[in-house]
Amino acid sequence: MLNLRRKMKLYTIGYEGKTAEDFFEALKKNEVENLVDIRILPNHDDAMYASKRDLPYLLNNIVGCNYTYMDNLAPTLQLLEEVHADHDFDKYTRGFSKIMKARDIPNSLDRDFFEKQTCCLLCFEAKSEFCHRRLVTNLLQKYWQGIDLTHL
Repeated sequence: MLNLRRKMKLYTIGYEGKTAEDFFEALKKNEVENLVDIRILPNHDDAMYASKRDLPYLLNNIVGCNYTYMDNLAPTLQLLEEVHADHDFDKYTRGFSKIMKARDIPNSLDRDFFEKQTCCLLCFEAKSEFCHRRLVTNLLQKYWQGIDLTHL
């Protein structure tokens, strides 16, 4: 059967260790149209320029892109606290995979939302290897064909 789906460009980014200039320039350079925030604590005190309160304004005025918060792609606070306490990322991976299954990810997501615009998933960790955004994108790639993924 012919797959009529468009190819989807998807980015992920973590703001840990990035200056505001580096963060916003990376989004601008890659022509991100919608920053999709998947953090459980989007207004945490450590968020600095990346707080949910400030991002819509900053993104619109610096990058020219939109902001969307998707808490259904965030871990639970309990799971996040556990990984910070024991640093067991394998356990975290198993726990977050169960959460995504219970939330029916990716079936509960609107693929057209991601297909019609260049999106970037936002979380804190600088490296995607130890962040749930990698787990989300791995699952999306498993079920959605045609994703061109780049971790910024």
